[in-house]
Amino acid sequence: LNAIQAPSQTELYPHISKKIRNKNVQILVSNVNKFTPFVNLHFIRNKDFLFLGNKKKAFCMNKAYLILCAALLGGIIFYACDDSITATQIDNKVIPSSNVSYSEYIQPVFTVKCALSGCHDDRTQAGGLVLTSYGFAIADYTMIAPGNPNNSKVVWAITGNGAPLMPPVGSAVKPLTSNQIAGIKTWIQEGAKNN
Repeated sequence: LNAIQAPSQTELYPHISKKIRNKNVQILVSNVNKFTPFVNLHFIRNKDFLFLGNKKKAFCMNKAYLILCAALLGGIIFYACDDSITATQIDNKVIPSSNVSYSEYIQPVFTVKCALSGCHDDRTQAGGLVLTSYGFAIADYTMIAPGNPNNSKVVWAITGNGAPLMPPVGSAVKPLTSNQIAGIKTWIQEGAKNN
């Protein structure tokens, strides 16, 4: 990238120089390689504006406007990527009595109620069980026995039959609803599929 301090260079680009009123303009000429569609792309900047273009076309934008647009776009992307779900949303979501989808019903329950920091997350692995993904959830056949919910330690824990009740009484997490417990049992009975 060659930087040239030469206001007279703007005379070579009349379509750009008409837009420039400030004499202190820096023209930056880049030699772009053959794999890019822009050959001899020029970046011209002054205090308030950013100019991009080549000898035939130019693009001019107020820097403040450019920053505002970038911030707005970043905010939209950040907001759109927020796919978190709350415990209330999970508790209000009804799991069907058959054809239970792991990704739609079971994993969200595991994520909000079980796979929390200090419990069945990737780091803590309480009781040797991780419920952050399908692969971890079914890794131990004794925890989730596909086709046999009565032999699954996860079912024992969420019902309190033969194991301490999970989530523990008095924890910040509310216990699973009867619909969530029935849904997990049905999912296991149907083969604990990754669907």
